[in-house]
Amino acid sequence: MGESLTTVTVGLDRLRAGAEHIPLDPASVTGEAHVGSDLDRPTIMYVSAGLHGHNRTGPHFWKDDITYHEHQFELARTLVAAGDYDIVFKLSPKRGSGNPIEDRLADASLDDRIDIVRDTPFSRAVERADVVVMDRPTTVFLESMLLNKYIVCLDLGWFRWFEDTRRLVEDSVTVIETDGAWQQALTAELRDVFETGGEQSYVSLINEYCRPEYTPNALWQTLAD
Repeated sequence: MGESLTTVTVGLDRLRAGAEHIPLDPASVTGEAHVGSDLDRPTIMYVSAGLHGHNRTGPHFWKDDITYHEHQFELARTLVAAGDYDIVFKLSPKRGSGNPIEDRLADASLDDRIDIVRDTPFSRAVERADVVVMDRPTTVFLESMLLNKYIVCLDLGWFRWFEDTRRLVEDSVTVIETDGAWQQALTAELRDVFETGGEQSYVSLINEYCRPEYTPNALWQTLAD
């Protein structure tokens, strides 16, 4: 709890100051092995949702594991083909079934271009990332904003948005719908970010859902009051 609050507080300070992200040495961020890590290359981190073994916990529109896995594999091929980037797949710790993506990448000879991160906490692993790609607005969505990351959200059409939430998300990050030529759109977005320096503003969404002025001490004081 303390580490997470400290991480977010530091991220808020950097966000207020308009700081740019500088990738850290991956060896200092996580104990997991990495391949092809190069601090001179931009790093893209894909954050996946969990595979649930076809279990369902609520009335949402998420697809079955096989369909989602095929999407992940197509995303892997798209990122590898997009340019000379370090690519990290951060797998969800919440999974009801194993994710076969690592074996699939090896079979396709893509494992030398993509690092798989399973157990390292997101708040530590994300420090390596310049761009965060995600396809479901989980808790790491807001955390990525608070850490001042450039975010690309792939809208698979499997998640029902509230209208005001969708508007705030689109005002804050890049949203790419996957019912069309999303691979080309994602490639173009990444090239634009790294070649021309893309900017995003999270102010409207963060102010709607968070209290950015809070620090850990202020939070505990509020709870005490």
